[in-house]
Amino acid sequence: MLDLIRRYEAGSVGFYRMVGDLEGLLDAAEFKDSSLVKQWYDFWAPLEVLRAMKGTSVTPRDSAGPLGRMKQFLLEKWR
Repeated sequence: MLDLIRRYEAGSVGFYRMVGDLEGLLDAAEFKDSSLVKQWYDFWAPLEVLRAMKGTSVTPRDSAGPLGRMKQFLLEKWR
């Protein structure tokens, strides 16, 4: 997930795709800890809302806050 975010930050993946792929990666991981999954969605949901509102026109500036919070969550949980 962190690699995907880094690829978005480097410009090699678009925001719209990154948000969808993040959810796909969570599904593929099949985590059994429902509390962890709920926390993950708490950080992912603002990204999905932004994607739903702006579609493919999301800029790095638009996504900086919620993406930074998601990235921090991932770093704390999977270091």
